Amino acid sequence: MPISRRTALKSLALAGVSVTVPRRVRARPATESTDELVSVLYDSTRCVGCKDCVRGCREVNGCTTPEDAITDLSPDVLSILTRHDCADGGHAYLKTQCMHCVDPACVSACMLGAMHKDAQGAVVWNADLCVGCRYCQIACPYVVPRFEWDTPVPELAKCQLCPELRAQGKPPACVANCKRGALVYGTRRDMLDVAHRRIASDPDGYNPRVYGEFDGGGTQALYLARAGVSFAEMGLPELGQASVAALPEKIQHTLYKGFVAPLALFGTLALVVRRNARAAERTDGADAASHEVSTPVGGRLFTWPFITLGALALVGVLAVLWRFGAGLGATTNLSDAYPMGLWIAFDVVTGTALACGGYAVALLVYLLNKGKYHPLVRAAVVTSALGYTLGGISVLIDIGRPWNFYKIPLYFWDWNFNSILLEVALCIMIYIMVLWIEVAPAFLDRWRTSQRLALRRTALALTPRLERAMPWVIALGMVLPTMHQSSLGSLMMLAGQKLHPLWHTPLLPALFLISCVAMGYAIVTVESMLSARVFKRPAETRMLRALGAPIAVVLLAYGVLRIGDLVYRGRLGLILAGDFYSGLFAVEMALLLVPALLLLFRRRGAGPLRLALGAVAVVLGGALYRFSTYLIAFNPGAGYSYFPALPEFAVTVGLVAAEIMGYLVIVKYFPILRAHPAAAVQLQATVAPHAPAGVA
Repeated sequence: MPISRRTALKSLALAGVSVTVPRRVRARPATESTDELVSVLYDSTRCVGCKDCVRGCREVNGCTTPEDAITDLSPDVLSILTRHDCADGGHAYLKTQCMHCVDPACVSACMLGAMHKDAQGAVVWNADLCVGCRYCQIACPYVVPRFEWDTPVPELAKCQLCPELRAQGKPPACVANCKRGALVYGTRRDMLDVAHRRIASDPDGYNPRVYGEFDGGGTQALYLARAGVSFAEMGLPELGQASVAALPEKIQHTLYKGFVAPLALFGTLALVVRRNARAAERTDGADAASHEVSTPVGGRLFTWPFITLGALALVGVLAVLWRFGAGLGATTNLSDAYPMGLWIAFDVVTGTALACGGYAVALLVYLLNKGKYHPLVRAAVVTSALGYTLGGISVLIDIGRPWNFYKIPLYFWDWNFNSILLEVALCIMIYIMVLWIEVAPAFLDRWRTSQRLALRRTALALTPRLERAMPWVIALGMVLPTMHQSSLGSLMMLAGQKLHPLWHTPLLPALFLISCVAMGYAIVTVESMLSARVFKRPAETRMLRALGAPIAVVLLAYGVLRIGDLVYRGRLGLILAGDFYSGLFAVEMALLLVPALLLLFRRRGAGPLRLALGAVAVVLGGALYRFSTYLIAFNPGAGYSYFPALPEFAVTVGLVAAEIMGYLVIVKYFPILRAHPAAAVQLQATVAPHAPAGVA
């Protein structure tokens, strides 16, 4: 039976639902060896604040920081003891170090298993596999892993429960140094028995709960507190019984189990694209005048705007050199609490959404067979290729240990299939290559008329092969963004309670996917308007006015899903809280939904200015949503803050300038934009019919 457009849409919808609408889950059941995992019990009722445990840790791990200067964990300080005033007028001590979770979010986050559990269950770090992405720091609900910011060759440090001592059958140094029995070491089963016996022997003296028995899926660092003192007062986060990693992993494995859904979607889309391309060929063959003709814009390249952009790009290059020479600490305001900043939130998360114009238009042209939007495709794909390429470069600038980056695609035996970031990284790498393949027909068109024989022969040899392969390439170019854009939302589900509940939702994958489609359509509109003005070409007003309908539909779907989710989770009252976050939410929704309503009901009379302003509002609203999710609404705790440093701005501005320069070079020298009507008439006889790619 032939595959229809409806069948393809149903397949796309089902695949989207499987990734974006998770089932209710419980904390993952304990493994058979859970009871035998190594564990440390800290009884704060027996702690007198002598800090002998901290001194033992400092001695074994070679800490050089003076004791009186220690205020928090650091790469040099792996455990601390702090005093907390309590509501009952007393005080309580808290020993802070890695919690060695039963189901660690940091381990789930790590792409190559650099962060992993050893044979005894302690969470340890492997420098050989770490790329310095710091996603483990986003995932850790206890803000424990510490990164060496002030060196170009950084490492990551945390308590590993003294593996050298454990190998000798000895307890960790902190336990060995405790003289009052406040710290006890053994298996998790034994430590829970000790904790419950102590509570039973003095029920009036103890808080009846053992922190870490069930919190966050369970931890191997267990805590006791005195009666009347809550663990929140002591500074421990309030977590549910499910591990932070449980729900994101459930979503990931629901979609990618056996990789059946992506492969089925890819095959279905490829067949639909191929069928639609053949239908378009037949139409073009019957009506030669229907061929779209693209031409280079031409003109002088080294204009003052181009030179200015070059200067900004050069400043960005200098900032990058400084970053690699001095380290992230000297050039950014990133910290262990805010390990991701401007370069990820804007250059990657927002930038790739703005670069989804090619993906969004491809859905219209090749899946929905809306050929009237065909003239927008080439420019959209060029912008996508440039945006994703520079987003990839930004990642290389941001990660702390880039010399290990090559291991992500090559060390497949170390892949952590629980890691959402692994899927995002691999998808984006492949998608960048796919995008440049989709741009290739424009280069081949130019080379076919080149004075250089080698270029002409190359173009003539590659063109038919590329035409045959292009339906499959286009299908892959639709599957990959569907995967990684939704997964960019899944990534922040691991942030847990650090992300404000107006943004933290199981529907983050769906909201990110829908927002990227809306932003893709909007940026295509903005780009088309600017190109018409800058290059003095006829504006595609009628076509862009028609594009307003899909933009509006996508935005309204986003709004319904966003508000419906808040209602379902009982969080609707948060939008009326009158605080900063409710105001941020209101601005975001206004930027997205007001243009949607105007485009839906008043687009027929909309002129170029109104269309452009509406599209800019959508771009700003989508950017604000993504910025909020990754940065503004992310709050790791009191006392932490982040604002980008000047070199961070310089790198970002330089990358944007380089992208615009690349676009100018390509459109001026290669046939990307639709030819002026007068030029098109002259070129019709010399331009071959469109390849099935549609980007040709």
